[in-house]
Amino acid sequence: MVPRRSLAALGISTVLIIGTFCAVIAWILNTSTASLDRMQTQGENTLLRTVANDYKGFLALSIADYTAWTELYRYLNGPPDANWEKANLGPYVARTFSIDGVFIVSRKGRIAYAYQRRFAERLPADFVSDQQTIRMLARLAFRSEIPDVQVPAAGFTRIGGMPALVAASTIRDSSVALPSRFALVEIRLLTPQLLSGLGIAHNIHGLRVGVTGEGTSLQGPDGKVAEFTLAWRSSRAGEELLGHVLPVMLFVGFLAVGALFFVAFMSYRLASQLKARDQRLLETELESNRMRADTAEELSRSKSAFIANMSHELRTPLNAIIGFSELMQTQIFGPLSMRYRGYLDDIHSSGSHLLEIVNAILQLSKLDAGKTAIDLREVSLRESIIEVQRIATILADKKNIRLNADLENTTIFVMADQQALKQVLLNLISNAIKFSPVGSSVEVFAEKTKATCAIYVRDQGCGIPPDTVAKLGQPFVQAESAFSRQYQGTGLGLAISFSLARQMDAALEIESTPNIGTTVKLSFKRSLITALAANAA
Repeated sequence: MVPRRSLAALGISTVLIIGTFCAVIAWILNTSTASLDRMQTQGENTLLRTVANDYKGFLALSIADYTAWTELYRYLNGPPDANWEKANLGPYVARTFSIDGVFIVSRKGRIAYAYQRRFAERLPADFVSDQQTIRMLARLAFRSEIPDVQVPAAGFTRIGGMPALVAASTIRDSSVALPSRFALVEIRLLTPQLLSGLGIAHNIHGLRVGVTGEGTSLQGPDGKVAEFTLAWRSSRAGEELLGHVLPVMLFVGFLAVGALFFVAFMSYRLASQLKARDQRLLETELESNRMRADTAEELSRSKSAFIANMSHELRTPLNAIIGFSELMQTQIFGPLSMRYRGYLDDIHSSGSHLLEIVNAILQLSKLDAGKTAIDLREVSLRESIIEVQRIATILADKKNIRLNADLENTTIFVMADQQALKQVLLNLISNAIKFSPVGSSVEVFAEKTKATCAIYVRDQGCGIPPDTVAKLGQPFVQAESAFSRQYQGTGLGLAISFSLARQMDAALEIESTPNIGTTVKLSFKRSLITALAANAA
């Protein structure tokens, strides 16, 4: 049973969650819709400004092309012709470019030609009578005149009290570089019908002429801000969206909160059951881990016992074979023929080799099991190298190989196990001698830095391929390919050396180049090195 206090606390929490959720949803929707309305208003403003500029640019381009017409220039400098004017001037321009008024003004301000399109609706004023504005537009055209270039003056202004789009350009003969005598003025009234059509074409509602500070500002023909603007009625999509979406989101929110309350209630009821189940699973897992640990320990003991028994069973007959073969080699019971002495040498060498393999496997298994005791103490590198050199010189002399040991930088002590260090050095030098050609040399030297002290063993042997270097140190891996083996060995020597180096907190690195030679580096940390001079002090 769920306690009543817990249910009351859960109910209060649910009410608080519902209130907070509703407030957050309302704030998010209000902010989002206001931002949407702002962005839409900015977009409509940009669109309207672009439409107005395009409309103005089209009118300026059309008047520039028309005033550069040579026939128009020649007509104005000749006798008047009513038929030509009807076919090529006022009525033609009004039909072609949707112009409401066409005027030609001389440089002195005389209106030489005037045409006003007939309107179906009645205009509030007669813009033809506003000659002052028409002359002002002509003066702007003469003022902006540039030789060989048609630069019309275009923009929005009031003419006869009515808002209009106007353009003015000088009339010139493009084939003669003479000053213009006349300017052409075109007027397009911004009637409600025109603005309504523009609004429908560009999906702008309620487009109308507005006052300064309202809507989109326009540019006059003189480059200044026009006296009126273009205003419109924003669609307010954000408010519409808020009105449609808010009820739905609130309903979904209440459903979500109710589902949350139900899930919390069920989770509270099932908590004790889940806790009990988790406890049982944990106890089962601990018991399983204990059983696996006992099994692994038993397997490790069985492995150690098997290796120990195997080593004992193999080493006993091997020692007998080696001992009797050595006894027979002395010929104490009588002479042997040369043939039997050769067989006896083979028996002795094979038994010795097999005994070495058994001893290596036994040592490697002890290292893997962590049963090899490492006694770290101060060990002299010089003495260790000299002792190993005495043993390795015998192997080197058999192959006529020079074993050079540079003892200049070996007068230092390192923290190591003396027996393990000698075994590692003997393995490394023996490998170098084994893989070196007859008549070559093997070098042993040491280097010390602030960080480490290292012993190097360098040979002139066959080298190791790069893909094999990374595998060295694994049991039964040899540098030489198994398909072209020329040297005897199991590959356990390097594995034992790597393991002993790790036990002494040292590092073993191998660098090799095929057909050139191999360099093995045994390095000790500087913090474990004690200088001989410090010891003497």
